Amino acid sequence: MLNKNYLIEKQIPVSNLFPSSFSKSLIESNQKDQIVSDESIDSNRVWSNAKEIIAQIFDITVKEIELKEFFEGSFNIVFRFQAATWDYALRIRIRDSDFGFEKIAKEPFAILALQNPNSSDQNIGTTIQNLYQQKYCDFMEHPFVGKVYYSNWSKRIKTLPYTFSIYEWKEGKPLYSVPKPQYFEAAGKLLAEFHQRTFSSCYLTITDIGTKPFSLKDEILNTATQQYKTSLMNGGSETLLNELIEWINTYTCNLLPNYEAVFCHYDFSGSNIVVDEDQSAVFALDFDNWRVSVCETDFPKLFHWTIIDPLTGKRTSSPERIEDFMRGYRTGGGIINEQLLHLKEAEWLLRVYAHSLLQERTNSEKYRHSSFPSSRYYEQAIFALLQKV
Repeated sequence: MLNKNYLIEKQIPVSNLFPSSFSKSLIESNQKDQIVSDESIDSNRVWSNAKEIIAQIFDITVKEIELKEFFEGSFNIVFRFQAATWDYALRIRIRDSDFGFEKIAKEPFAILALQNPNSSDQNIGTTIQNLYQQKYCDFMEHPFVGKVYYSNWSKRIKTLPYTFSIYEWKEGKPLYSVPKPQYFEAAGKLLAEFHQRTFSSCYLTITDIGTKPFSLKDEILNTATQQYKTSLMNGGSETLLNELIEWINTYTCNLLPNYEAVFCHYDFSGSNIVVDEDQSAVFALDFDNWRVSVCETDFPKLFHWTIIDPLTGKRTSSPERIEDFMRGYRTGGGIINEQLLHLKEAEWLLRVYAHSLLQERTNSEKYRHSSFPSSRYYEQAIFALLQKV
């Protein structure tokens, strides 16, 4: 039983809800890809302090908690531990100031949105604001998100001043390492299920829901303009970039307002979709970027980071697996606007192209040894997209 009163009395924060489940293989693959900061974190000290908090949350002794393994990335440390014969994941955001999204634990908010599919934007927005102000949550569960045992984003604990959460641990392999047709089709069906949760407007952040809708056209144009400038500054192909930004501007201005706002995972790729081969099932991890936008937002990353190329070790596209995925999405009831899909793919390609150029300039050796494609890959993908449209 969770000892909530102790946490409230002591003003202990346990925060950030990341993936509601974690797999060893997934975390190992993500860890390899991180461009890690030079800042040194004493993982042993962090775990020693965390054990005391876990003991209070579960109302057990420290001796009943056994650390199995831990993984450190750019923003987080994940500890896999056992308590009362069950395995859990404790994820601590150790570099919150560098994290690019809301500085909260977002899985509980995802569960709220998915559990209340018929709530208006205003009502679910109010519910989200209430939880946000509460600064913590107890056990929450949803079949698409998993089990979140406790989460707290107040960051007021002296011995552990971070956002962290405790989740159910689940074994599995990243989708891109198990490139079988049935799993990609199942992933498409899962994404279609997420997109069944609709909203009346798009929102930049989840705390804006119900109060501050945004213009999809403005967002695409603003993002494209910013990434265009960043790409040029870091040595991107000026000819290709000029052609792309001209096409995005023209296509966006002609965009018809016949799109629907839905629940978007916003990080739906082979690393955040996990396969349980024993159960022949797939599930999604890491809802920390989720937002309300058009469904087409969720496709580009999986289109280009579909599988790991066995020869290069890099993430790459696979037309066959993409077709499996899209078949699953259509079977699950998903409908796509081709015009919007091209726009969102162009926007995403421009963003990752800018990022890859920057990484190659500032972290060349680390980036070269990660599984992320080179800037040359994105140049070719942009050229192919422009040829297609």
